[in-house]
Amino acid sequence: MLNLDHMVAAEAGLTLSKEQGIPPEVVAFLESVTWGTEGALYEHLDTAAHIRRLSDPYLILLRKNGEIAATAIFSRRTGRIGTLELPFYFVRYFAASPIIRGTGLIKRHGPAFMSGIREGEAGKTVFIGIIEAGNHRSMKVATAAGQRPIATIHTIGFSRFFPKDDPRVRPVREEEKEEIRRQIDEQYSRHSMVHHHTLFDRAGYFVLEDGGEIVAGAQVQEGHWRMRGMPGLMGRLVMKVLPRLPLLRRIFNPNDFRFLSFEYIYLKPGHEKALYRLMEALLYRFGRNSALLWFDGRAPLYHTFRQRGRLGIIDRFTRGTQVYIMASFVHLTAEEEALICRQPWFTTGFDFM
Repeated sequence: MLNLDHMVAAEAGLTLSKEQGIPPEVVAFLESVTWGTEGALYEHLDTAAHIRRLSDPYLILLRKNGEIAATAIFSRRTGRIGTLELPFYFVRYFAASPIIRGTGLIKRHGPAFMSGIREGEAGKTVFIGIIEAGNHRSMKVATAAGQRPIATIHTIGFSRFFPKDDPRVRPVREEEKEEIRRQIDEQYSRHSMVHHHTLFDRAGYFVLEDGGEIVAGAQVQEGHWRMRGMPGLMGRLVMKVLPRLPLLRRIFNPNDFRFLSFEYIYLKPGHEKALYRLMEALLYRFGRNSALLWFDGRAPLYHTFRQRGRLGIIDRFTRGTQVYIMASFVHLTAEEEALICRQPWFTTGFDFM
């Protein structure tokens, strides 16, 4: 048990534990959660598979009278900023059960719930979470727990009604992987907390080779969501109309949204067209019509996509969607904290799916 006896004493029936691994009971609970803010609501339909891929996860579990009341999963990684390597925890699945919604429990004890995880960290450590823009309740809890926003992450949509293959696209070869790692590290050398957590994982890494040279590369992730609500009049119209329109449904079916995400993107300067061809070919090969990508608004690749345009119709649905990277630091110097906050945050699609 975590040392939060004051919390348990204040409200009978509460227990808070820290556990290694994620039991089936918690997986089932998380599969039932609807995520998002008011208006933009969605379900993850591949939660169990996603949780199994988290690196070194541990669980903070709040129970009320024996029932799951709230969860948070912390995935431990090592990130690099310049030559400095630091352990950091990426927080996922911070969720509350309907049994405590409206009770004020998270508002009263959320700061202790979140700050308790930092107990026992003797060395330099970074704690990271993500909060969607507009989720004021979670922002208040995170801020009270000592976290602060250090980056704004933007969603980019990429889609094609009839994607075309490209013979120059192929999976990366085993003997090329070390060079790809080096190129990625160089490309993101001015980003914060670069890591290789899902690099060369599952669906694999693909490259586009032109004239015997690799000029673009990307790791593929596969996502599956169900939308429960979208904001505004247009959002409600999309929810009702798009599932009935076969062509548009290819791009975005809110009831069964299957998409790709591209991460660890490598781009040789001046070959932006090749990157688009690579992504379109991957849509074709995976039988998808849409992809989502996430970038810090300060990242060079974010500006590359925005300036080049030609992203497809799904970008109209995703443009303006933002989340905040929330951070707290343990035993870092002021200079180290400032450096992490100053540089663009390194993003992977896996962390936002």
